[in-house]
Amino acid sequence: MSERLRSLSGALVLLVSAAGCSQGSSSAPVRTAGLSPQASSQQAEAYRPAAPRRFGSALIYLANNVARQLVGFDVVDGQAVMEGDMRLGPATLVPFRYGTPPRPTGEIKGAMGIQNRSDLWPRGEIPYVIDGSVLPATAESIAWAVSHVNTTQLKLRPRAADADYVVFRNSGEGSGCSSFVGRVGGPQEIEVADCARGSLVHEVLHAAGFFHEQSRNDRDQHVTIMWNEIHPQFRHDFEQRGGAGQDIGPYDYDSIMHYSAHAFSQTGRPTIVPRVANANIGQREGLSQLDRAAIQVLYGSGGAPELPVPQLSLPFPGTTFPFPVAGLPLPSLPFPIPSFPFPTTTTPPPAAPQVPAAPVSFTGNYASTRGPMQCSETASMVACSFQDAGAPGRLDCVKDAGSVQLSCTWMTFLPRPSAGRASLRRGSTADPNLAGTWGHFQSEADGGRWDATRQ
Repeated sequence: MSERLRSLSGALVLLVSAAGCSQGSSSAPVRTAGLSPQASSQQAEAYRPAAPRRFGSALIYLANNVARQLVGFDVVDGQAVMEGDMRLGPATLVPFRYGTPPRPTGEIKGAMGIQNRSDLWPRGEIPYVIDGSVLPATAESIAWAVSHVNTTQLKLRPRAADADYVVFRNSGEGSGCSSFVGRVGGPQEIEVADCARGSLVHEVLHAAGFFHEQSRNDRDQHVTIMWNEIHPQFRHDFEQRGGAGQDIGPYDYDSIMHYSAHAFSQTGRPTIVPRVANANIGQREGLSQLDRAAIQVLYGSGGAPELPVPQLSLPFPGTTFPFPVAGLPLPSLPFPIPSFPFPTTTTPPPAAPQVPAAPVSFTGNYASTRGPMQCSETASMVACSFQDAGAPGRLDCVKDAGSVQLSCTWMTFLPRPSAGRASLRRGSTADPNLAGTWGHFQSEADGGRWDATRQ
């Protein structure tokens, strides 16, 4: 590692600590993953479910889509995890890994799955290895899951000399059940410590490129999300993936990729209610007919072309990362970003996304007391880039139930790296302007006023 890289790594550690990401901090909010008791075996579908979790967000091209989105995720042991069990890799690298538009690589298809065919598996084959850490009983379940998936156009086979493959691994009690989404390049884990055989099929389909069924674009035509029943700290896990994939075929209540009716419930009552009477959701018995049809669409022609996964090279000697992206900097920021992997931020757990009818959007350009700002929003979050006396910065906020109050974290990069918190508010949902304060580290006020006027 070069001396320059070591120095930037030290700055990175300093910024992470300043932003309150350290798991040793007793004052910072954390959460534990899990579903309601009614969710049965799906409780295990989470990455390290008992570990402290913090909320983060990034403007990224999720799953190589052509439209950038503000995506919320949990930060667990330094890993970014979306919707409980879908891993994005190291949290500090998420904006670099997914932050630039993908290169065209041929035919584009979707399901509630990935669009760029370089993320699919060549010839529809997923090479795999069963790590020695896997217990015999789980190995039997893996064999069943492999046999079950192999009745489709998608095939799993033992790894030979393949460079890209999945590794079924047991990282110890409580390490959960999780997977990356699509082919990411090199060995990629499917964590199986707490997986039943149906959940193993679920994670294999994540590795093949499928999202959760209730993330589809047409979701709200088929189910009602009971936002008040969802624990506030888990509401971002119910956001739709927007343009991240095209819906194939009818909505599938019976999909093995669907959340359960009581997923992330804070009361024990349903969080997802089908609009069709007596429809059941969240089964983990096996692939539905529509699951099989979606696999046919993605893999019936053989999956991805046999091309190497592109590598992203950072401007440090001898340092490369096997990410399926190309180029820097973050497209979400209107100014150059320093060449070190830390545009990702953490924020407090999100508040209720109950938005009044037709509020003025937070999206737009602002003139602020900390310099010009450019903001975008989703149902529960607002993210902004800003310039503070020449230092590029990032502001990530969660909205309150009324879409009026913003609870935020901020950070600035080189040449003046720093981080802290902010509290901003608008007079009403019809008011486009913001007023509030900012502070260093855990303070929200010791830095002074932070007022922003929409341009």
